[in-house]
Amino acid sequence: MIELGPRISNFKPIKGKIKELPEDFIVSEMIDEKTVLSPFQENYLLPGKAPGLFLHFVLIKKNLDTERALDWLSKLWNVNRDNFNIAGTKDKKAITAQRVSVWGLNKVFEKGLIGEIDYPTLKAKALTLKLRDIKLGDLWGNMFNILIRNISISKSEIKQKIEEFLGAVKNFGGLINSFGPQRFGDIRPITHLVGKLIIEGNYKEAIRLYIGKVFPDESDETKKARKLFWEGEKVNEVLKFFPSYLNTERKLLFLLRNSENNYEHAFQSFSYHLKKLFVHAYQSHLFNKYLKMRFEKYSKNFKEPISGEKLKDGIVYAPIVGAKTELNGETRDIYVTIFEEEGLKEDFFASSAFKRFGGKGAFRKILFVPYDFSYEIGDDDIYNNSTIKLNFKLKKGSYATNVIREFII
Repeated sequence: MIELGPRISNFKPIKGKIKELPEDFIVSEMIDEKTVLSPFQENYLLPGKAPGLFLHFVLIKKNLDTERALDWLSKLWNVNRDNFNIAGTKDKKAITAQRVSVWGLNKVFEKGLIGEIDYPTLKAKALTLKLRDIKLGDLWGNMFNILIRNISISKSEIKQKIEEFLGAVKNFGGLINSFGPQRFGDIRPITHLVGKLIIEGNYKEAIRLYIGKVFPDESDETKKARKLFWEGEKVNEVLKFFPSYLNTERKLLFLLRNSENNYEHAFQSFSYHLKKLFVHAYQSHLFNKYLKMRFEKYSKNFKEPISGEKLKDGIVYAPIVGAKTELNGETRDIYVTIFEEEGLKEDFFASSAFKRFGGKGAFRKILFVPYDFSYEIGDDDIYNNSTIKLNFKLKKGSYATNVIREFII
């Protein structure tokens, strides 16, 4: 079970349908406050000094997660997956646009051997060589255009709920800045569980969980294949049933088959970025639990720090636990309780995997504010009910789902 943190609103949320279609959830990366990369633009002008050795482009994807899109491009262009860098991951069941950089393709690009890609679910546009690569966090934030469907209450009630939500945000000082469900996996929320096993050095269970854990929203074909692996680990038999689109799982299964079930060898095939994603997901899980316990047992005032938090420019920051995090005061008390609940040993944060993939630790603001928020209430062409179209911008690190779940279930 994933912990998403508390809601600030006291009223009962509206029942509605999110992400019915990929077209209902549009994410446009914002390089700065004015530069928006919309998936529907014809032309893009990417920043950065040129020429250089890093190939930059705009990745546009539909109903495809970022990792699988980059895996596919690495095979198409015959370049190591770890050579790709992005500023941040984007939602799967959505249409999204973002910048990507890749090392090692400058010569083939200059020779005209690779160019723009235009497929129904994946496009690579505005290819250009730049002096520097893109680093994680190299963005201002994201712009969201979200359509929520199948709302059965009257339009006047919908408006009242949204206005109540906006009032709650104003009174609270923002929304609680927990990590959203896509951090852990929308359909298969396991990234934090895999991350914990990686930190513990339990590579076998990490791989078993990644390949074999079954979740209800997957296809029957996928459920059957995962269950077969989970119950018997008969790799040759399982490979016959695993769908071809599950590239990472099939790659792991081939490695297990060829190495006589050497799980550590299979684990090493994960890209560095993906290993970090798993470990960071577990750190995010701990942080979300921290926010919930702080809210429920310590203080509901998120505009003022409790002991162990930091106040900078009027904004409260709380620690994300890393290899060198020093916990103090009430912040330490909260985390010690969480560590006990999670069954973490004293040497957990000293593990080599945690140091390598989890980093030293950081402080994260505990509130965020949606910018340029607007909404439209309309008619649903699928369910014959009402819709809400939400438009807003978020700075990097904050999640649109935390806006939506305040008044939609």
